[in-house]
Amino acid sequence: MSKYCGAYKNEALLKIGLWSLRKMEEEDALSAYATDPHKLGRTLDVLDLITVCQMILHACLARKASSKFLNFYRVDYPEVDPPEWHKWISIKQENGQVKVGKLPIDFWGPLKENYEAHNKNYVGLVKE
Repeated sequence: MSKYCGAYKNEALLKIGLWSLRKMEEEDALSAYATDPHKLGRTLDVLDLITVCQMILHACLARKASSKFLNFYRVDYPEVDPPEWHKWISIKQENGQVKVGKLPIDFWGPLKENYEAHNKNYVGLVKE
């Protein structure tokens, strides 16, 4: 994964990473087997990691900007934190396909008020 989705990313490497994972999923995963329950657990872990890595690569491909705040750098999009990319990338898997979306940076609303509303046990512990 670090070969294709390291600290500095570009579209070509991210796509090669996706291709490599698809190849593993289509060829190697079909012939995987386990001789005992422990090895079955490890095998299932690896299959889950393939899915998670695919989702990460799709999210990285969707973000077409570098961001200092997110520690995310795209070599093919060197501009750091352009205003049009002040948003979150959302991902989910639906029917075996990765769905990528975008959410505004403040989609949760005001952070302080939401935190206080949902974390009453911690309100007032830190003095401003």
